[in-house]
Amino acid sequence: MKITLKRAAVAAFFAFIGITGLLSITVNSVSVAKDTYISIRDVGASSHGINGLMKGITGGIENGFSSNLVGQNNFINLYGMTERFVDRQYIIDVDTSYNIIKDNGGKLHFSSFKEDNELAVNEIVSLSKALEKNNIDLLYVQTPIKYIKGFTKINPAVTDYSNENSDKIVAGLRNSGVDTIDLRNLLDDAGIDKSRLFYDTDHHWRIETAFWGVGRTVEKIKTLFDIDMDPDGFYTNLGNYKTDYYENNFLGSQGRRVGKYYSGVDDFTLVTPKFETDYSVTIKKKDSTDKFEGDFTEAIINNDILKDRDIFTNRYVSYFGADYPEVIIENKRSVNDLKLLIVKDSFGIPFSAFMSTMASETRMLDMRYYKDKSVEEYALEYKPDLVLYVFRSIRTIE
Repeated sequence: MKITLKRAAVAAFFAFIGITGLLSITVNSVSVAKDTYISIRDVGASSHGINGLMKGITGGIENGFSSNLVGQNNFINLYGMTERFVDRQYIIDVDTSYNIIKDNGGKLHFSSFKEDNELAVNEIVSLSKALEKNNIDLLYVQTPIKYIKGFTKINPAVTDYSNENSDKIVAGLRNSGVDTIDLRNLLDDAGIDKSRLFYDTDHHWRIETAFWGVGRTVEKIKTLFDIDMDPDGFYTNLGNYKTDYYENNFLGSQGRRVGKYYSGVDDFTLVTPKFETDYSVTIKKKDSTDKFEGDFTEAIINNDILKDRDIFTNRYVSYFGADYPEVIIENKRSVNDLKLLIVKDSFGIPFSAFMSTMASETRMLDMRYYKDKSVEEYALEYKPDLVLYVFRSIRTIE
């Protein structure tokens, strides 16, 4: 019976591929042609000969079909369902950095490879020395990793290098005298349920975990730099925040590669202050600037993302809406006259939102997208009281 169900699922999958492929060619031929033209132009095929031309054509067709595929999400869901029927624990993606691993607890992971972060480490060391000369403190914050030491179990045939990579980063910074906090090492003392630190279908920490990380970082800042951001423990007390629960409505970055039937759907929790707040938030995109005013929810939370009923919508970026080159957060009711600069990847999105409750101004820089200045140039011009590097991995620094 089980074999028959598998065969039926596989047959349905291939039938769906045929139908959606035919519809995609018919309905989206103009869009695919346009994407192909743009790809050829961007590659510079005229100056790169036949190889450049072929690269442009294949890139354009791939992008055109992936973004215009009829029933794309249904295709992904059906694909994941067939993989679940055959009990596949390792799914190869077109881009190997997005290969999916399912651990023994049902959580999804991206496959990780050994990384050389020496250049990025050296950049941070150099920055730390330059800031020190200008009386600006720097702290590197190593976030938890979804593959949790001593807890996560995966197929022994698969090797995960995420913690090894992060160990080398932290060791390199510490050996060079850079102040660090490794949140991975604080999980045991915190008594946190490790199965609830991360979403099942997303590589990010849960919003509640990010809030916990802020509390531990604030404690470290006080110990290292004698900067007491939360003297009464008010802003790092989750009891002073409202939690809204959205059940079964979030398919994370990993789940979106394999669909909802492969590993299920996550709940999402939105954490916002109960206390009065007054914010002005300026989001600087590549080609435009948006400004939002009001309380924490009005200025920071993107309600369109929360209201969207599509589970493929990225709920994690309900805070601010996405990763942007630069975000300036002014807290008009701050109890501290403190300026923060947070250099971050996507793990820094909710982290920065909660840190902003304890600073008069918090700026976020994402160096994957910000190209106007180096971090050192920006920091020496801005002159913050403290610079935080908040990363799951620093391989994304450019």
